[in-house]
Amino acid sequence: MSMVAIIERDLRNFFKYKYWIIVLLITNLADLLIMAASFSNLVTEETFNYFLFFAPGITVLSLFGASFIMGIEVSQERHSQRIHYLLSLPIDRFQFIVARAFAGAIRSLIFCIPLLIIAILMLGIPPVWLLLLIIGVLFILAMGLTSLGIILATAIQNTRRYQLARGFVSMWLMFGSTVFYPRDVMANIPGMNIIADINPLSFGANILRGLLDPAYFDAIRIIDIVGLLIFSGSMIYFGLYFYNRYTKST
Repeated sequence: MSMVAIIERDLRNFFKYKYWIIVLLITNLADLLIMAASFSNLVTEETFNYFLFFAPGITVLSLFGASFIMGIEVSQERHSQRIHYLLSLPIDRFQFIVARAFAGAIRSLIFCIPLLIIAILMLGIPPVWLLLLIIGVLFILAMGLTSLGIILATAIQNTRRYQLARGFVSMWLMFGSTVFYPRDVMANIPGMNIIADINPLSFGANILRGLLDPAYFDAIRIIDIVGLLIFSGSMIYFGLYFYNRYTKST
């Protein structure tokens, strides 16, 4: 058995939840329409279009939601004892762990594609090289978020603590980022600009906005690029470490 077989298995499992996926996509689209319509009425600045601002943000948010599913599956495998079957498969442990992280990132990328298409239609179709760069950025972010989900599922053995930690991290990632609000608006609340600056969803949202909308290109900062690479690289490393440690003790 190879890494490709593990990735194929996880992709098949993902599409078993097709009705749940459709509902979640509809929910994300509703968030885009409802929140954008609501916030557009509150914005007094004529040059600011919240629809165009939020479209890349909801794409990143959908990527995050799908990425954490892998962590949930890993947690369920632990409680259902399916992990013993997976570890008995004829594949190197390191390859198995890497394949699962890749599968989670691919699934997340597939899930966010419809929302990315909507954002592209709203903001304009970019050249092919830029589109490939956008997909690359989303994949790197998805690898980091998937690995974060795996870390939580393997490092925290207690079910209640895991659910609490997952909820806390999800709240910070979603509402402490620039997905919903511009950074200069968040700076009006003491400390929120610092929280946003270290939030991986902010890295992804800021870069994606800059790549899709020329008006935000100058808003891409070095901290976003470096932060995204450091976050994803460190999460992949610790995800491999904790998953490997957990499976050795199982």
